[in-house]
Amino acid sequence: MRRAIILFTALTLLALTGIPVFAAGNEFEIDGEGTLVKYNGPGGDVVIPDGVKAIGDRVFYMMEGITSVTFPERGLTAIGDHAFYGCSAKMRISFSENDLLIGDAAFYACNNVQEISISGNNVTIEDDAFYSCDGIESISISGNNVRIDDAAFYSSDDIDSIGISGNNVRIDDAAFYSCDDIKSIGVSGNDLFIGNAAFYSDSDLESVQISGRNAVIEASAFRHCRALRYVVVPRDVKSVGADAFDDCGDVVIYSVAGGVLESYARENGIAFEVYVDETGGGAATLPGSDTPAQTVPEGPDDTGPATSENPGPYASEDTRPEDPAGSEFQVVSGILTAYNGPGGDVELPDGITVIGNRAFYGRTDIKSVALPDSVTLIDAEAFRDCSGLERITFGEGIAHVGKDAFSGCTGLTRVDGAEASGAIAPELFKDSPWYFRQQQRAKRTRTLTVLSAVDVVVVVAALVLLAVLRKRRRTGNGETGCVCPNCGTRLSQENKFCSGCGQSVHKEEKI
Repeated sequence: MRRAIILFTALTLLALTGIPVFAAGNEFEIDGEGTLVKYNGPGGDVVIPDGVKAIGDRVFYMMEGITSVTFPERGLTAIGDHAFYGCSAKMRISFSENDLLIGDAAFYACNNVQEISISGNNVTIEDDAFYSCDGIESISISGNNVRIDDAAFYSSDDIDSIGISGNNVRIDDAAFYSCDDIKSIGVSGNDLFIGNAAFYSDSDLESVQISGRNAVIEASAFRHCRALRYVVVPRDVKSVGADAFDDCGDVVIYSVAGGVLESYARENGIAFEVYVDETGGGAATLPGSDTPAQTVPEGPDDTGPATSENPGPYASEDTRPEDPAGSEFQVVSGILTAYNGPGGDVELPDGITVIGNRAFYGRTDIKSVALPDSVTLIDAEAFRDCSGLERITFGEGIAHVGKDAFSGCTGLTRVDGAEASGAIAPELFKDSPWYFRQQQRAKRTRTLTVLSAVDVVVVVAALVLLAVLRKRRRTGNGETGCVCPNCGTRLSQENKFCSGCGQSVHKEEKI
């Protein structure tokens, strides 16, 4: 009854202030600004009500029992941080809105997101938004001022193709790092920015087409894409970073003569051909491929046999030195791809920024690992099945930790530095004794804080009553009694003679 009165009062106040209130039943709690703040439903097929403008942080975080989620056709412009984190529900992301924001880790490890189709200006997809989302088949984004932040689609397998069109598109560092199934990428529009290691180690990537002016390709952007065959850039680029196309197998770059890309290709022993549009501006087909694109020459000219000084246009081996981290650590552009050391106590050198997928996988001989502050990201399964690992010490820079990074670490008893980062959840260590102790400690804490608001009121009332009783005991019962006028002995009202001196009592006084 009390809850009903409170709810009625709140709704009345909202109505008087003119703020719209959505009636969506008990399943959805929606505030006056149209933000879904809590879901109380039974699961199954969830249909977000029309009129919802935003989904708040962690609303569906790690929820089980949800089989599918359907979003409103129009009006939804924001999905909060961790909103669907770890949710296995089937979803299709299809939005046609300007000013769309998809928050940090909003769909982290959601393996039933099947496709992403977004059209609208001022679109932001924040860090880790679709991190490790296996199952996405295609990504299509159209609109100006599009920003895809760091590691947004990191290690999301099953993506077949990416198509982005619009001016001022920014694809930040490691955005599509290790997305193994991408086969083609097409981006059209001016002022494109492709960040450091944006498409690093996309092992099935075959073709990249960039149309537009003033494109910037940062260092290692497509490094280790060993299936890459064609890079078509009709209008050249503004700049290209070191190792952008390093270790990309038999890649051929097609672009304008005398441009930045030609210089880069010649300097790095990569095959280059002058771009020729034989269709007069229409679409054609890349040689040996069914992918629609501009017509390009048959193949590269032979530049002579490969040598250590001239690796040749088809060089597939990486002849450049790795980053200086010692022979124990295999590091590429700040990314630790493998550990080759003797085990025991491992201290990673400063300068490593990413611990790559399965870098320490199955190393049962490792007892402890200390990470420098420079490490910002730990990839999926990085320490998986390191059953001898007893202690892990995190630096201050950790921002992202991938799926199953510490799965199978059954000997882990100490985790240091985790509390300083919101990215390190206790559940990452669920196979360890350390996690068991954390759960037991949390259970004891919950037991000590079980008092509700009603319990507090009852306790306070009891303390007040006890204080009153104690005061009355000290001051007497307030009735009229007697004291002996001769010796001052306290007497009851019925006494006629003093028990102290034996004298008759003639005068009554208030006690």
